Amino acid sequence: MKFLTSRYLLFLALALIAVELTFRFGLYEPVVSPSSHSGTTILLKRALKAFDGDQVKVVTFGDSRAGQGLHNKRIYEAGRAFNVDHLKLSMAGSHLLTFKALASWSLDELEDLEGIVIAVSPAAFAWMGNGAYELAKVMPLRNDIPAREMFKHVPFRQSDIRTFAPLFSAAGYRDDIKDLLANPIERFQALQKRDTRTPMSILANTSTPSYDICYVSTDDPDACLRALQASGDELPERARHGLETLCKAALKNRKTRKPGPEVGPLVDEWVSFMEQLSRRVRVMLVILPDHSVYRDHQYHPNIAVVGQGVVARLNETGIADVVDLSEVIRDQKSPECGFFMDHVHLNMAGKQLLTDSLLPELEAFWARLPGVAEPAAY
Repeated sequence: MKFLTSRYLLFLALALIAVELTFRFGLYEPVVSPSSHSGTTILLKRALKAFDGDQVKVVTFGDSRAGQGLHNKRIYEAGRAFNVDHLKLSMAGSHLLTFKALASWSLDELEDLEGIVIAVSPAAFAWMGNGAYELAKVMPLRNDIPAREMFKHVPFRQSDIRTFAPLFSAAGYRDDIKDLLANPIERFQALQKRDTRTPMSILANTSTPSYDICYVSTDDPDACLRALQASGDELPERARHGLETLCKAALKNRKTRKPGPEVGPLVDEWVSFMEQLSRRVRVMLVILPDHSVYRDHQYHPNIAVVGQGVVARLNETGIADVVDLSEVIRDQKSPECGFFMDHVHLNMAGKQLLTDSLLPELEAFWARLPGVAEPAAY
């Protein structure tokens, strides 16, 4: 009986090892949903391989604010004048853990990489991580980030199987596996559609709507919510949700909170990450704008302290260029609602404005890269 038990345990151990290796070596990646958290990372890897990543000189890391808020096609085209391929690696839900994993992978895989731009809103400075779902984003980069780093940013919780991912990769793909088993035909169709996309549609283009959130004013939250309830279907759902979020936030009588004890380690973590990057490539930190109502009523008190601490340290040490565009929307004469499509994302007008403000800084950044000359004047 002991012999049978030992054989069973050995078989179980070997099966678990085989499953882990399947995910570690990317054998599951071809069937991951393109729209899942892991799938967006896989899309970037596939697109860079098809693009010929050896030619990439600069990449942008960011979350959906950077992915949709910057006109990445214009940035790419402007970079070509400097003989620089500057591509977008921004993904929705990305945070510091994702940036670390992407940086490690990019430095290994992109031989000509000379610059990394990190574009985040001040909200990114609130916490060490972005929740358990961020683990799914780094699963396709699992070999480039140690387990201790993953646990630092997303602590282990016995009640959440996703937080087992640093030790057992299948846990990071749990939701995707469940969806594949439940909807195999839909998954096959999604993968076929994925294979028709061009590299530049992933690495440079980002579709952005032109509608705004000026339908109702957020100055009177009660009136705002009443108007939204009576609006019917005339308002895009994303704009409606954004306005509801802003108006409900403005209604809150929030108690004054103080920054938490984690602010010091947060500053150290951001600065240490960029200091390590600066040993290999040139680094730029771009601080993106948020809607003033979101800033005033939704921001965690850590944000101001950590953000100011990070910027001060970067300016003091010179390890990264800092471009603060957090006020670029509020500096305009037009109402800020005309530049947003929801409570945190810019519409096309905001996208053009933000890119107009950033391009001169990027041109100076590109010109300082090794072997890059300023474009000739015509």
